[in-house]
Amino acid sequence: MENKSPIITKNIEKIGVEINKKKEFTKPTLFIKGGKSNYIKNEDSALIKKIFPQAEIKTIDQAGHWVQVDAPEDFLQLVEQFASS
Repeated sequence: MENKSPIITKNIEKIGVEINKKKEFTKPTLFIKGGKSNYIKNEDSALIKKIFPQAEIKTIDQAGHWVQVDAPEDFLQLVEQFASS
C-alpha cells in the first residue's frame, strides 16, 4: 500500500504526546470531533480555547473517534469550509 501520509509516518511517535499548555497557537485551528466519541469532551473546550484562541470545534454527530472514516463526506466538507475561510 502506498504511503499517503509521510508527515504522519515520520512523526508517529509524537502523536499522543501532551502539548505545551503554556504556549498559545494563535492561528485559526479546526477541531473536528465525533458525536459518538468521548475523545474530546465538552469540558475540554475551555482548555482548547486557551491554547488555541481561534479554535473552531465542530461535531459530526453520526461519527465516532475516526470521523474521517465514519463520515468522510461531512469531514471533507468541514475541512474544505475551514480551509477556504
